[in-house]
Amino acid sequence: EIIESLTTNKERFDTFQNKKKKKKLMSSIYKNRDLLKYKKQIILQGPPGTGKTREAKLIAKEMIYLTSDIIKNKLVVGSKIANASGAKEYYTIKAINDDSVTVISDRTTQDWNPSYKEIIEKYNQLTKEIEPSNKNGMDPYSLAVAKHLNEFKFEELFEEQFKIIQFHPSYTYEDFVRGIVAKPNSDGEGILYEAENKTLGAFAKNALENFVDSNKDVVAITKEVKVKELFENFVEYLNDEIEKANGFYSLTDNVGLISSDDEYAFRYKGLNDGWLKNGNRILFKDILQSYFAGDSVRKHIKNNQKISGLARQHASYFVRVLNLFQKFIEDENLENNSIKTEQQIDQKNYVLIVDEINRANLSSVLGELIYALEYRGEAVESMYDVEGKELILPQNLYIIGTMNTAD
Repeated sequence: EIIESLTTNKERFDTFQNKKKKKKLMSSIYKNRDLLKYKKQIILQGPPGTGKTREAKLIAKEMIYLTSDIIKNKLVVGSKIANASGAKEYYTIKAINDDSVTVISDRTTQDWNPSYKEIIEKYNQLTKEIEPSNKNGMDPYSLAVAKHLNEFKFEELFEEQFKIIQFHPSYTYEDFVRGIVAKPNSDGEGILYEAENKTLGAFAKNALENFVDSNKDVVAITKEVKVKELFENFVEYLNDEIEKANGFYSLTDNVGLISSDDEYAFRYKGLNDGWLKNGNRILFKDILQSYFAGDSVRKHIKNNQKISGLARQHASYFVRVLNLFQKFIEDENLENNSIKTEQQIDQKNYVLIVDEINRANLSSVLGELIYALEYRGEAVESMYDVEGKELILPQNLYIIGTMNTAD
């Protein structure tokens, strides 16, 4: 009895101590989270082994929230999820809808439609170690989906919004922000050297797109998204036409499209041998920019300073492809379609953890971003051109550095 009493008291004391430690840790996390929201970037410093990276991840978890589009991306129609009560029964995901998920039980054929709102509420309760309700109505089904999502690793569930990297002495701007990469030529001959976004450049681009879209008028967002979707179809359509025309789709009597680079540009050339072997390029981004600017004739192209010099220089051919796209859009009857939606795009937080931040030469790695970090939302000019030289760190991008004081 004495031993049992001592054991019970020790368990109570350990539980009390663990709760006390957890409360202290969460207090530190909330304090640093609030500081991060205000300053947009913080550095956690301390000796080795003091849990800086762990705390950085916990802060990130407090900054990033589950949204309906993440649920849609992670659930797969036809997949099985376990019953939340632990019973030997599974639910099958039948459909992923605009505002809910349709699931059916192994035991019945009835459809159940837990809403994203209910799923998110129960997911948040699970992450805060609060036991969600599982008594009646839609509870068993929303909880089953929430538990399924909670089984994902945080890095996997929020892979678009969360990233962790580690600096080292040889890390450079070209590794972290933007750099030149070698890519095989689309025709299989030789290589091309192109600038592309690296870790921070790509992360900032995604964050900026979300920030801009979430602050736009719903109708404007929907139309822009629809146009971009149709442009992908337009590229496929022209590729088919090029193939039907035996690799030369005529724009004029002597000039025609010969191919397209995936997600980048059309290529065109003349019939005579004086042209470049692989042809010139008409960039996809230039066509979209001209479309949204309302360009329709050669003069408009010449005066549009937001498109590349290549497009303005070869406006005679560029405008023909632009007109083809405008005709394609017209045939799709976009302007007369119902493009309104009740669903506003959610603004998300993007969190980048830079572990061992003081091991790299920060002046060399960050370059012009030293200014961009302090003045969020303002464009700075990068030394590399990736869809333009401008680089912006938006308000919804947060950076947590960890610094080892032993270094």
